[in-house]
Amino acid sequence: MHESAVTPSLKCYQNRTTTLYHEWSSISNSSSVITARFWHSCAIVLSPRCLPATSMSAYSNHSQSVLPLASSHARLNFRADRSSSDDLSSHSSRISTPLTPDSNSNLNVASSPTAAGLDSLTESELYVRLMLPSKHGYPVWRPRISRNLPVQYQHEGVQVGDVMFGDFDGFNYLFNAFHPKDDPINAQRTPPNFTPMSSSPTGDIQVTRNSRHIFNPGSHIASNGSNVQKYVVPPPCTFQYWTSKVPRQVGGGLKYSSSSSKGALLILPEGATRIDLRHNFPTSVPFYTYIAQFARSWYEWVNINLGLGVHSSSLYLITGCDKTRAYGAACTADPSDTWELEFKPILSQIFRSTPRYTFPTVSYAATSVGSDDVHKRETLCLFLRGYKIAVREDNSSAFGLDDDEAEYEVKASHMPGIDGVYHPSNEINRWILRTYKEVDVAITHDDDWAFVIQDGEEEIPAEETLIGRMSQYVQIVKVDGLTYGRFVLPL
Repeated sequence: MHESAVTPSLKCYQNRTTTLYHEWSSISNSSSVITARFWHSCAIVLSPRCLPATSMSAYSNHSQSVLPLASSHARLNFRADRSSSDDLSSHSSRISTPLTPDSNSNLNVASSPTAAGLDSLTESELYVRLMLPSKHGYPVWRPRISRNLPVQYQHEGVQVGDVMFGDFDGFNYLFNAFHPKDDPINAQRTPPNFTPMSSSPTGDIQVTRNSRHIFNPGSHIASNGSNVQKYVVPPPCTFQYWTSKVPRQVGGGLKYSSSSSKGALLILPEGATRIDLRHNFPTSVPFYTYIAQFARSWYEWVNINLGLGVHSSSLYLITGCDKTRAYGAACTADPSDTWELEFKPILSQIFRSTPRYTFPTVSYAATSVGSDDVHKRETLCLFLRGYKIAVREDNSSAFGLDDDEAEYEVKASHMPGIDGVYHPSNEINRWILRTYKEVDVAITHDDDWAFVIQDGEEEIPAEETLIGRMSQYVQIVKVDGLTYGRFVLPL
């Protein structure tokens, strides 16, 4: 590890300390579970990041978060998400309203929508919970590519085989399990015992990718029950427009309207490409064996060698994603009768240049807009699909924790969103570990919870409902001295 990669930023460290203080103040009066060990454990949460990482949730290459809720009559009460300062290209406008507890901390205690209502969520949490029933995978609110990542990775974006971890920033790239150690995207980023999945001794793993342009230009994805109507604005009869690269399906802009009181919308002005790894059972067995073999050593490396202090349910192995060059996203939980949004291209003065897009400011919806204006490729990830991985924390020393810190970790693990990013698989994996004491590693793929989502459900069901539907498909497997839990869905 280069020395420059492990030098902490004092400013970032101080900001995170301040955030944790406010987070502690907001929860100390309502929870008797968190004790004074909270501050003793801050060393874990505030560990400096030793690897440049990319966030897949809280940022955008060319990002715009427009939600002017400062007026006293605003109905929404979104919590502000972080803004980006290290994107390839970005501009943003922030929310300036009194908000519920900040989401800038690793200890992001998110309210359950069943208890506090959708309007108490951050804009990213609202978008995710409304989009999950569409069954495209895990929705990304503000995709971006960090400048700190290898140039080769910036050029492609998320790839099949990426291993990520979740924290308050979103999802952050660590290494790729399919590429060799000396691959440019893995340079100085792999664990000491790293073995690429394609050459793993656990079995003959066939890495077969399926890539197709599944979404056409001008298409959109709307959350269930939002009843979104689209209208294409006629294009202007100007030389500037007709010499631009704005897709004809976008015209002069796209207008959307709905009478639903809640909804999420993803706009794909230039379409999107879907990439998936073929991993269906029984051909997926080697993947589970590989993950079970290396999961604990990955967590030890991340927490001890790198000092990142990630939670034991944070790791994410990507098997599929949907990517685009430009996108627009919006979400709302406003009880008003109707809402309207207009998504417009921004015409450049440069001949045949790739366009940008924008949402006009509205008071009843949160919006996010992005485009890759550097590489001009489909690098922005809209949906993630993969294995969420959790390990049992019986041996606290394996994660570099002393007894007091381990006690805090065990108690805090029951809080929702402890790794800073809501994902339905997190609680599902914790349920496996709680229910089956012999299990060392719990593994849940996004296809597993998507299988039990019922047609017409407008938001992701509560965790106990999902677990109740999935419990009949759980399977406990013992192999090479390890026991792991997984789900086997009917063919």
